[in-house]
Amino acid sequence: MQYQYAIFVEDEQGREVMHTAPVSEDDARFLRKRVVPTFQALDDETYLDGPAMILHTGARFSYVLDGEDLLWCVEWEPGLLVVRFSADGRMAWTALRSPVPGFGGRTPSKQDLEGYDEDAEDPQYNLVFHAWDAQFDEFSRTHCGFVPASEDAQRRYAACLRHPDGLVANAPERKDKELGAWIAACQRRVRDWAGEGLRLN
Repeated sequence: MQYQYAIFVEDEQGREVMHTAPVSEDDARFLRKRVVPTFQALDDETYLDGPAMILHTGARFSYVLDGEDLLWCVEWEPGLLVVRFSADGRMAWTALRSPVPGFGGRTPSKQDLEGYDEDAEDPQYNLVFHAWDAQFDEFSRTHCGFVPASEDAQRRYAACLRHPDGLVANAPERKDKELGAWIAACQRRVRDWAGEGLRLN
């Protein structure tokens, strides 16, 4: 089944309408051959005390439908964080190092600089921002081929998020003064797990 971006666009009545578009062939190949094989299992507790905090930040992200799975692609140190939600409730994740030597303001290493071509396509960037931009810009939606989502795509999207949404809904409520400390702790956990990220170039 083809990889599809999934976004929500506000219609004239103010309703959020799901739209989908195919992921480009090159970016789909990157997902299939370079990203998916690197996934590691993610348990409920680690999700709640780690990547779930991203929803409380300004991080840019996208959703990609992959059959009965949903890939949450987030621009996050050290480059791209991808969380896979499956319809059966399983979760997995991976962290990739950005090919951009100075990503996030870091000091590039010699290894970062070797062979870097600033004009080369960056699938990590594309996977986040093709969908992110399309949510807010009609030209981007048209250019990327977004159309209202089929009932099947909506069903698969909802099925994949049922488990993580349930985890978040049932988590203890955090008061404002606790929220900042929780986010900071989660960020440290994700950073410790991700390390320098996997180098795919």
